[in-house]
Amino acid sequence: MTMTLGTAEYIIHQAAQGEKYSPEGIKAAQAVVDRWTKIRAKRAAAKKDAAAPAPVAEAAPAIDPKKAYANMHGYTDIEPYEVVRVVSEQTMEIRRMTAKLSNGWKPDISPGGFAGHCNNQETQTYDYTSDESAPIVRIRKVKPKHSNRMMTWKSAYGHHRLSDKPCKFHDYNF
Repeated sequence: MTMTLGTAEYIIHQAAQGEKYSPEGIKAAQAVVDRWTKIRAKRAAAKKDAAAPAPVAEAAPAIDPKKAYANMHGYTDIEPYEVVRVVSEQTMEIRRMTAKLSNGWKPDISPGGFAGHCNNQETQTYDYTSDESAPIVRIRKVKPKHSNRMMTWKSAYGHHRLSDKPCKFHDYNF
């Protein structure tokens, strides 16, 4: 009988919570988790030892300094991302930035809507910093479905638009 990693983790968790499992079952589950831990460690080491990517100047065109950011537009909210590397004309690598509300800005909430209406959300200001620990994500150029729409970029997280400055916007009214 084979046991998946998810099943093994579930058995170990339930046994720790007081569920009754046979000692052999717990031992088998721990063996599966240990084996996968070793496999993940080997994969991480292999990835780390892989050859470093070629410098940006040799790999692809340089980043246009006017479009060094790829802000993600998620319906009404916007999250800042910075362009890390241009892979090709169709692909870029980006990384999320941290954005903190500038000192002194507070939402002005008045009664209305579901729980309240923010009257000053257009005046939000943020301080942006690069986050070296954030994962690097690839975005790819997407053709518009309709001729009157602009070209966008898409990642696993959503749609991005290139910009000359980082942008963060939180819609307090949604």
